[in-house]
Amino acid sequence: MAQSRSPGASPTALERRIAAQRPPSPMLRVITRLHGHKTDPTRVVDVVILNHERRRHCHGTVVGTKGTELFVDFSEPTPLRDGDALVLETGDIVEVRAEAESLIEVCANHLTALARIAWALGDRHVPVQILSDRLRLRADAALEGLLRGLGGKTEHIVAPFEPEGGAYRSDDRGERGHHDIGTSGESPP
Repeated sequence: MAQSRSPGASPTALERRIAAQRPPSPMLRVITRLHGHKTDPTRVVDVVILNHERRRHCHGTVVGTKGTELFVDFSEPTPLRDGDALVLETGDIVEVRAEAESLIEVCANHLTALARIAWALGDRHVPVQILSDRLRLRADAALEGLLRGLGGKTEHIVAPFEPEGGAYRSDDRGERGHHDIGTSGESPP
């Protein structure tokens, strides 16, 4: 049988922990993520623009471009990608967009040289976005020297950053896994 407290009595430790996990009343709680699905535009109330690190470790308060305050508290680490949608407790949707970041884009005269560059970056556990004929990574002077030393041609750009997740990433969208062949997202025959 639950005990009742007299009015004005201080809250228990459990009540304090529960209250600390609740967002302030004007903040909306995110209840789930939709993976890059097309959403009903009439349900979209805002957009959040987040850099790669913030999308990779999204937890806590996020503010949309229209000022909507969101509280993100998924039970497991849930990386976000450009094009995902956050479903709020109200049923409304907030779109996720990748923020443009300072990056190095590297290409090479031959795909073999580009493959060597990709291997060298992977060996150093550098997050890399792989495109058809070039690579993108965060701006870093030391790495830029390495890239040039390996025959890469570098250019500083500002663009959204969507690096590969790595061989051990669990992504229920079935995209970009280490067993996938090609870039279409289709399974091999």
